Amino acid sequence: MHTRFGHTFDPLLETIPLIGSKEGLAHLALAYVQPGDATIIPDPGYNAYKGARCSPMAGVPLPITPRTKFLVELDDVPRMFSGARRFLYLNYPNNPTGAIAPMEYLERV
Repeated sequence: MHTRFGHTFDPLLETIPLIGSKEGLAHLALAYVQPGDATIIPDPGYNAYKGARCSPMAGVPLPITPRTKFLVELDDVPRMFSGARRFLYLNYPNNPTGAIAPMEYLERV
């Protein structure tokens, strides 16, 4: 990391070994979500997100469609989901749609 990007990390405190990035995405919610909270999962999206859906924290699918250019419409989240919402998977370019989030969208997020 230092040679390529000029950053130094403490390997014991600031890194985690993973089989791959999808494994990290699937298990990331376990660090933040408490029982009874909801994880919001874009649908369609990575199959790895479904690992969070099968965990003690219920994953709620949020449809993303061509109407919104496969972007999560943030204004719809509070209206569509009641209760505790602790975690929203937001990953672009989106798989399997290939959608790319423009910079203005990411700044709004």
